Amino acid sequence: MRARGIGLGLLLLLLAGAPAGAETRVGVRTGDHPGFGRIVFDWPAAPAYRVEEREGVAILRFPPGGVVDLAGARRLPRNLLGVREAEGGIELRLAPGARIRHFRNGPKVAVDILDPLPETAAAAPRPPALPAAERSPAAGAASAPPAAAAAG
Repeated sequence: MRARGIGLGLLLLLLAGAPAGAETRVGVRTGDHPGFGRIVFDWPAAPAYRVEEREGVAILRFPPGGVVDLAGARRLPRNLLGVREAEGGIELRLAPGARIRHFRNGPKVAVDILDPLPETAAAAPRPPALPAAERSPAAGAASAPPAAAAAG
């Protein structure tokens, strides 16, 4: 009789500890890798999610019922300036020029923050095209495709 009472007591404790509609705790991990930083949201099951991007900010929208524990994001990757809870999601503030890619890996959601392109490639000005009047006819014919040269 006593064993039955203990078993019933344990069952009641388990049920009391997991109320219906309980929120899921979601851990967060971060890291730096060659060419990108990463933030991972450790869901127990793969969630539906969406990402909204605008200049320098990405907002991840997860389903209700999850509580994202940002304690694991104390040490941010080099190209992530900040992470915080935002209304209805998690806001990532990106370093200037950084871009993101995101994906699921099993139940986890990973966001890679890609390093900005080297300034030499991104800032290299493209030479302006010469106006048609300043191009020599020989140079224009030599660079045009054969069909265009025959038609011109």
